[in-house]
Amino acid sequence: KLQLLMSKGIPVIDIRETFEWRETGIIPESHLITFFDENGEYNLKKWLSEVDTFVSFEKPLILVCRSGRRSLILAKFLSERGKFRKIYNVTEGIKGWKRANLDTQAFF
Repeated sequence: KLQLLMSKGIPVIDIRETFEWRETGIIPESHLITFFDENGEYNLKKWLSEVDTFVSFEKPLILVCRSGRRSLILAKFLSERGKFRKIYNVTEGIKGWKRANLDTQAFF
């Protein structure tokens, strides 16, 4: 399903931390914008301004993290505040992508 959504031009935003991108690699063409820092803190205004550079708030987007937990929290948070028209969550995260033997890119 994720590949189908991506083929329609819906952007993927990987909200994990840098060390996680290095450990597993990233989904090709995904946008790397960490949401929660190592302390569980976030800066919504800064994160939204980075997202705004490539996706309109009226357009759908896809969120991915390691296992789907953080991206689900963020998807609900953004939905409740009406920040985006449609938000998809990758329910199994990058772990599910890798289990399906789909390609990742190395992150340095």
